[in-house]
Amino acid sequence: MTDTLPNLQKQLPEKNIEIVRLVIAAAERLEIPAFIVGAAARDIIFGHIYNVEIYRETTDIDFGIAVESWARYGRLKHTLIEAGEFRADNKVGHRLWRGRNADEMKIDFIPYGSIEFTAGRIAFPPDGDFVMNTDGFAEAYQNSLTVRLTEDLKVRIVSPAGLAVLKFISYDDRPQIRIRDLQDILFIMKNYLDADNEKRLYENRDGNLLEDEDFDLRTVGARLLGRDMAKLLTAQTKQIIFKHLSDDESEKGLTRTAETAQRAEEMFDDELPEVVEMFRQLRQGITENLQNNR
Repeated sequence: MTDTLPNLQKQLPEKNIEIVRLVIAAAERLEIPAFIVGAAARDIIFGHIYNVEIYRETTDIDFGIAVESWARYGRLKHTLIEAGEFRADNKVGHRLWRGRNADEMKIDFIPYGSIEFTAGRIAFPPDGDFVMNTDGFAEAYQNSLTVRLTEDLKVRIVSPAGLAVLKFISYDDRPQIRIRDLQDILFIMKNYLDADNEKRLYENRDGNLLEDEDFDLRTVGARLLGRDMAKLLTAQTKQIIFKHLSDDESEKGLTRTAETAQRAEEMFDDELPEVVEMFRQLRQGITENLQNNR
């Protein structure tokens, strides 16, 4: 996948474009690195660039922002609110809203970087009782993609591989309420070849997959995804992801992950053995790329 993607094949709704325009403009004025993460990134890349059918189109936009202090984080939010375009959420500190009624949209801002009180952890003020895992965000930003939403608006968006890493971290953080993260990972695996990756099967670097005696076009996308995810992993994120992809008899993390992902499906009809194999191929792709880069 290239660093700069082609123009959208299917235009985003104007209200979405305007939100991105306002947020990116404010972030650039404050010299705060920002990129789109979450389901909005999934929809833009798969649905609006590569015309993959989206099973559950999102109605919110999440931004990852690199800041060194809560003062800088607050300044970005206040800048958007004071302009009269956004309003604060009275209960959720990292959330703003724009629009009303049918046009209302939720915008979340996830801070990471020097603001973390310990590596990969942020605690929201004033009490610090809401803690979030931000492992993987720095690496996801460094490997993000530049997408042209309109002729005059370019934005950085998490890559599908980066999104898969962040989805694993998010699920691990609160597995009881974030089962949909596994559903998104399954979606990415199933559609990864359609995101300009199938041609890699005929190139030198990944062409060896065609010679694999277990080659299966239905699951090879997961293997490619794993290879790309491996480039983004730190020791901490690797440990988290492998916990959910373990085949250890005492843990059975991979089996549980596959079963949970299959139960979360709303529009898919995959049988459990195929889902298990996709997660197994994902793990294999990660493992072989980590070994090759030692």
